[in-house]
Amino acid sequence: MDHYQQLNLSRHATREEIKSAYKKMALLYHPDKVPEDKKSQAAKTFSKVNEAYHILSDQELRKKYDHSLRLQKTNTNSARFFETMTRTKKKKSHHRKIKIPNGTFKTPVKIRVPLSRSYTHHTYTPILEQTRPKLRKYNTFPFNKKQLKPTKKSFLFTLEQAYRGSNQILEFERIYYDQKGNVLQKKKKKIKFMIPKGAQDGQQFTFERKGNKKVGIQTADLVITIRVIKHTTFKRKGDNLYITKKISLRESLSSFKFQFQLLNKKMLNLKFGYDESVVEPGKQLVLNGLGMPKFNHSSKFGDLIITFDVQFPKALSVKQKEMLNNTFSSLKKN
Repeated sequence: MDHYQQLNLSRHATREEIKSAYKKMALLYHPDKVPEDKKSQAAKTFSKVNEAYHILSDQELRKKYDHSLRLQKTNTNSARFFETMTRTKKKKSHHRKIKIPNGTFKTPVKIRVPLSRSYTHHTYTPILEQTRPKLRKYNTFPFNKKQLKPTKKSFLFTLEQAYRGSNQILEFERIYYDQKGNVLQKKKKKIKFMIPKGAQDGQQFTFERKGNKKVGIQTADLVITIRVIKHTTFKRKGDNLYITKKISLRESLSSFKFQFQLLNKKMLNLKFGYDESVVEPGKQLVLNGLGMPKFNHSSKFGDLIITFDVQFPKALSVKQKEMLNNTFSSLKKN
């Protein structure tokens, strides 16, 4: 019994029909809804109903399942055909076995009939001698293992999308070729793609047999390459994020504060120099766990590293220099 029969559905059932049939069957065979002596059998049936619904309610899984059913039917019919022909060859019959040339039955066939039977009503049935057909190079039978080279497509994503992870509908062009490699047509196709958290620039993801098609060989795989757009604030290296903060010489020697938005949309407020410390040129501040999520380990994060770029004045007046000299002279004494 296949999944369609399990839910009492036809092969062309809609999503609504599948959902409705599942609810009906689930209520009917739920172990809590049947007598105690039937719970064991009901549990088995209920498990099969769940499995059928899981496959048929998912569009991609249903396509693969339908394909497997078609292959199974083709193989069964082929087996029956050859079995029938084998039995026909072994069966004793007064019918005369005649080999028919390739082509249609309009081809004339000569039959030798004994003179004794020419005066009586007797039927001779020509039997076509069957052999396994020779398949052309451009057939699409599943046992052709040769596959078209991968179809490669690149798509642009923001750093925010790579940080949070995002469901996207990607559109690409699928090309159909004939057996000689000539383009038959081009079609716009869409595919659902989940950008995983922590995905990096240049990372590739493969979708089996979703690429270009060519008559006679297996459909190409679709290879999607992620290209992350450069961010205006953050620079990424591995799982770490980097920021360069420009500050004036006065701010580096006295005090300052600033704020900026993180990729998780939270605001970060920082202040410096409100004690005896100063910010030296090139100083780095490492904030643990505020970087990018680690790929395949989204609960772990890299670091956020802030580098301070102290901007010196291009020129000072004589008076300003005297004031600075006096200031620094007093610092040396202390």
